[in-house]
Amino acid sequence: VNTLLDMAFGREVWPAVCAAMDYMNQFDRDGDGLIENDGFPDQTYDAWTVHGISAYCGCLWLASLQAAAAMAHRLGDHAYAEKCTIKFLTAKHAFESKLWNGSYFNYDSGNSSNSKSIQADQLAGQWYAASSGLPPLFDENKIRSTLQKIFDFNVMKVRGGRIGAVNGMHPNGKVDESCMQSREIWTGVTYALSATMILAGMEEQAT
Repeated sequence: VNTLLDMAFGREVWPAVCAAMDYMNQFDRDGDGLIENDGFPDQTYDAWTVHGISAYCGCLWLASLQAAAAMAHRLGDHAYAEKCTIKFLTAKHAFESKLWNGSYFNYDSGNSSNSKSIQADQLAGQWYAASSGLPPLFDENKIRSTLQKIFDFNVMKVRGGRIGAVNGMHPNGKVDESCMQSREIWTGVTYALSATMILAGMEEQAT
């Protein structure tokens, strides 16, 4: 985003970017800047129920706000850039205060049996941000702590770490069996996790 060279393309897609961002705002139910999930599988993991704020969708939303702000700035739409930046800061505060538990971000802000699960894909937004040349969404300690937790639990507690990262893991070291997708190992998620680790300077865990 910060190295956007094709400004003609940027200007062409900018109305669609704004429309998408403005549409997603309707899912911020309580004005904290974050989109909420509605208690059913309303995201990529379409068998894995989410309640309230989720680590996966919330992190993606933070990355989207940061990317939209950077793109707006590059295109000279400074008012929209400021709007997205303010919302990003508000949303980031809510995300960290409601999901951060000291070592990773909880699966969601609900009270279900898997709300504190360790989701392998919880830093997907951070991966996109780092890959796009954007600043990190969280401080380095939180990013590295989260990645280490995922490595120690989702990776190493399944077949000795030889087959990838299981999508969901309870903090007691047992695989999240709440649905088919929570107990699966996805190549794409494991790839994204490894890439995020490399970008965070954790090459040993990534390989």
